[in-house]
Amino acid sequence: MTVKKSPSSYYQKSAFALRISRYAVTLVFLLFLLACIFIFGKDITAENVRLLAKYITLNNGSYSLYTDEFSITADENSDIFIVNDNLAVVRKNNLSLYDLAGQKLFSYDYAYSSPACDFDDRNIIVRDISGTEASVFNTFSKIKSFEFSSGVADAHINDNGVAIISNEESQKSAIFVYDSDYKQKYKLSSGNKHFNSIELSKNGNYILYSSVASHEGNYNCSLSINDVTKKTSEPIKTYKLLNEFPVRVGYSDDEKSIYAVTDSAIHFFDSNLKLKHTYKFNQSKVENYFIENNILVITEKNNLSGNSVTLTGISLDGKELFELNLPDKIVDISIGESKLFALGWDNIFEISKSENAFSVTNVREIPEKYNAITCDSKDNCYVATNTKFKRVDFIEKKDAEKK
Repeated sequence: MTVKKSPSSYYQKSAFALRISRYAVTLVFLLFLLACIFIFGKDITAENVRLLAKYITLNNGSYSLYTDEFSITADENSDIFIVNDNLAVVRKNNLSLYDLAGQKLFSYDYAYSSPACDFDDRNIIVRDISGTEASVFNTFSKIKSFEFSSGVADAHINDNGVAIISNEESQKSAIFVYDSDYKQKYKLSSGNKHFNSIELSKNGNYILYSSVASHEGNYNCSLSINDVTKKTSEPIKTYKLLNEFPVRVGYSDDEKSIYAVTDSAIHFFDSNLKLKHTYKFNQSKVENYFIENNILVITEKNNLSGNSVTLTGISLDGKELFELNLPDKIVDISIGESKLFALGWDNIFEISKSENAFSVTNVREIPEKYNAITCDSKDNCYVATNTKFKRVDFIEKKDAEKK
């Protein structure tokens, strides 16, 4: 004898399963919202929510789809870079942010006579070297502005705060440190020396900085580390530089090493400012240096005309990674996760790491002059002129040989 199941029993079980599924989906969604609020709490404002709603799309947002050229407004002095896989263009009077599909996310006007910038994974700080202001932006909008009595010599930003060098009344130089809510928590003033480069540790508790003083016609320069939680002006570590002028100081990504670029050498230290290695260079030949993703690259011209350049790559713990000769004048370099891209007058060079060695893996001729080169988090390469931004696709060597 076959027992027939009641239709009402079947629908009751189905309805119960649907209710459980609905509650589970609702719970997951609430957990997702809480996680977003916890991670991106500082970025959630009414203005940003309206902006997000404006640009909601049903595609997957993959930058692999963003291959079309789009228009930008820049000039030869603009800083052009990618932050959080969005394009930032910093000009004398404006900061504009675009997604890699070319849609403008925001544009902010200011009046800076000599703008310079620093950025991390999410934030950008633009400072006026000859003015009195510095402003912080995220990838949604402007967050904060700081006013000083004189020009802003240097600034560094990360998730745990901001460190700024400026002058103040009656003092030659001053360092201001702010927490992640941009409230001042430390100040260091000096009446006899200038601070000229600074970096804030990832936890926001230490500042690494360089200083310059003059004595009887000579420079007295040094590197120092201060603990901002102790509210004291005395450094906990100091290293004296002899007959060298510091240009830039910073930490390696793991903060186990410290580097200092001077007018004649690059010094590498441990975290206690104990010297480990020095790379000396010819001042008359070195043209520029680039630091990103734990690699420092210097460009050195090989002859007077400057159309042949040597690239030297060094890790931030002092290990020399490569030395490559490129038959072009190099105007910009972008350092990605596993590739480097060098922009020349006539070519773009792709440099890749394979089996602990770096080599030129692709070269592409360019039909016009580009001002800047950059790359996204997946090592896709992009170039920019004053009016346009485009992705560069390289033909693999094996494909080129088939052709």
